[in-house]
Amino acid sequence: MEWIAEEQMLDLQTIVIDFANALMAVYPRRPQAINVRSKVPFLPGIGPHTEADTVRLITSKLTSPHSSRYVSKIGLSIPYPDAPRRKCDLCLGSVEAWDWAI
Repeated sequence: MEWIAEEQMLDLQTIVIDFANALMAVYPRRPQAINVRSKVPFLPGIGPHTEADTVRLITSKLTSPHSSRYVSKIGLSIPYPDAPRRKCDLCLGSVEAWDWAI
């Protein structure tokens, strides 16, 4: 399903498939996280990255093949309206009214 109009929502199956494909595209790049305390690099791979860094890596790849679906429609670490100290990892849609909060 493509973004046809601003009010049309992307379906969950498409989001999951696109996210999985983006993960598969990031993994072979062998990203390397750095230990915050010791500053020593971890072995390459997704595993040592924080959840926020992993989502950031994947969403950067997500926008490449599906720019019409996701460019300008992704929000990372978005505060919840009723609990601004807590953050949603990934929001899709528009800042005015997110379609998905994942």
